[in-house]
Amino acid sequence: MNLKKEEDVQSEIEELRGKVKELENVTQTLYEEIQTLQTSVPANTPRASSPLIGQIGGLVLGAIALIGLFWF
Repeated sequence: MNLKKEEDVQSEIEELRGKVKELENVTQTLYEEIQTLQTSVPANTPRASSPLIGQIGGLVLGAIALIGLFWF
């Protein structure tokens, strides 16, 4: 009985080791893709930051408010 449990445990351990190895390969692939993307994107590419998005949203809401004031 204990031998059967030990075999089950060993088979699960081997299965988990296989999954860990697969995850290591996927992680390595993603790391390489990130490195490729970081080198392919120019450094001076404009990026949307939270304050910039807030300012744009404020301008849009302000424009809508002005249109609403003069609509009637």
